[in-house]
Amino acid sequence: MQMGIRLVAEYYDTKSGKVIETRLLREDKIKRPTTLKEFGYLHSEQIQLLQTIQDFKLHYETKLINEEAICPNCHHKTSPRGTRKSNFHAVFTDHKISIQRRRCQCGWSNPDSVEAI
Repeated sequence: MQMGIRLVAEYYDTKSGKVIETRLLREDKIKRPTTLKEFGYLHSEQIQLLQTIQDFKLHYETKLINEEAICPNCHHKTSPRGTRKSNFHAVFTDHKISIQRRRCQCGWSNPDSVEAI
């Protein structure tokens, strides 16, 4: 019998437990290592796995920061004004995040970078 390991991420409702999205992050067959390089994950494979996990989480977090539709100053509805790509640098991975620009009639506009948020 051939054995393997599947690494899976799930986006789910914490109250009901309902799974909204499941993504296969990595799938590996398990075999007997014959060299040290075949044992566990190589450094580059570890970094790639972190990149994939971060991308999955950032996808959903970005949706939440882009939902701000009420002005924090005057509490009127804001209007979208395009998107801006912002760099997000984690310890081992780098990402580009699309931030929805929003503006209010009172002159307020939301931060346009991850650092400003």
